[in-house]
Parts: sequence; structure tokens; C-alpha cells
Amino acid sequence: MTNQQVLAVCRSNWEYRGIDDGSVREMLDELSAHLEDAAAAGRTPQDVVGDDVKEFAASWARPELPSPTAVAHGGDGLLRDRLAAAGHVPGPVDHRTGREH
Repeated sequence: MTNQQVLAVCRSNWEYRGIDDGSVREMLDELSAHLEDAAAAGRTPQDVVGDDVKEFAASWARPELPSPTAVAHGGDGLLRDRLAAAGHVPGPVDHRTGREH
């Protein structure tokens, strides 16, 4: 599965769950950045999201998990755990853009 396919599955899942457009865009931007970082490190999209992309998307959408911004800032959550397992631990974040330095 390509990065674009992963993002499309996640977008569809999050929109189906009624997550607002702004949050979906933020979540997709965050996931896209991590997928790109993983690819640059020689990792696959499945190294980031696991074998079941729909379950990954559903897990991230659950209210008890932190928002993508909290994950970017080092909060607990599935995405951070997957990224750590793939060898990518998020670094300092530019608070204006929400992206790593």
C-alpha cells in the first residue's frame, strides 16, 4: 500500500466517523509527514500504521486518544508508538506550524 492509499483510507474512515474537516486535514498532514519521514528512513507505510490501516484510522479517531497535535508534542498514543517502533521518534515541534524542526 502506498502513502497515498494509506491517507485515502484514513480520510475516508475519519470522514465517515464525522470528524470535522479541519481536524481531518490536520490529522492527514500529521500522518503524511510521518509517512514521508518513514520513507526517507527506508520504512514502509505499514511500518507506521501497521497491517490494518482501517483499524489504525479507527483507533486514532477514538475520543480517548490524544489529538494529532498532542501526539506531535510527545503525548501518548497509537501513532507515536507506531513511529517509535519504526525507528522515528518525533523531535521538537514548531508550535506555529505543528511540524518538527
